[in-house]
Amino acid sequence: MKIEVKKIDATKREVLIEVPPETVSSKLDDVYNRIAKEAKIPGFRPGNAPRAVLEKYHRAKAQETLIRELIPEVYEQVVNEQKLAVVDSPDISDVRLEGEHLSFKAMVEVKPQVNIDKYKGLRLKRKKLEVTQDRVDEVITKLAKERSTPENQVSIDDKFAKGLGYANVTELNASIQRQLYISLENHLKQDLENQIIQQLLEMIDFQVPAVLIERQLKRRIEELIWQMQLEGKPKEEIETKQKELEKELQNVSAKDVKLFLILEKIAELEKISAGDGNFALRVMEFLLSQADWIVE
Repeated sequence: MKIEVKKIDATKREVLIEVPPETVSSKLDDVYNRIAKEAKIPGFRPGNAPRAVLEKYHRAKAQETLIRELIPEVYEQVVNEQKLAVVDSPDISDVRLEGEHLSFKAMVEVKPQVNIDKYKGLRLKRKKLEVTQDRVDEVITKLAKERSTPENQVSIDDKFAKGLGYANVTELNASIQRQLYISLENHLKQDLENQIIQQLLEMIDFQVPAVLIERQLKRRIEELIWQMQLEGKPKEEIETKQKELEKELQNVSAKDVKLFLILEKIAELEKISAGDGNFALRVMEFLLSQADWIVE
């Protein structure tokens, strides 16, 4: 098979393919054999018409079937042989079939080359974990106010604590402190991850395939529309919002895809399995473990 791959830009390839005559001939034999079993030709029982007669009556059908079936088969074979990381269906053109000579062109979008080496030892600023008693008191006071009325001001005592399911104020205080600590811990972890994301996006530059951005944009919009429908928003409001979202989320979707490709590349370099589909989480954990933390 003759194959020529032309690089159009960072994510587009033009693939010119000439199929070997023997491959075309073999496929054409198979097509005519299938046609022969069903063809109704005067003077011949199904399956008995000579090839020449079949070609006379069904040449166009045979050629159409051959092109429809053989091009996808050959295309998949070429993609695998050339190790093309295709991200969307090909644009097939310039199909030529003359006798046993078949050629065609496939325009494809591929994953970009992601060159990355400085992803370990990222410098991250981490705030000190601290839950003050003033913050605990603030939360408990708010809980008491929410349960108070003009006629009945709730006192913060053991009776109040029991109403919330705690044995006494000391136990309530300890529980609120734990909850605030966990919340603060989660926020700090999210902040560290955001720092990693920002640094990766800034230090690594490559062209992102437009089709992947469009796919992510569509996914984001569908999720938000579904949420608005659950909230009972009017159809007209949703349609107006959809147009706004298409503009607002274009850059966000591009960053989503870029980050995914970066994390995918790191997973490949570090041999982090993507078997369960949650490799991004494990890559982020790896990057956190390798980072240089500065506690403020």
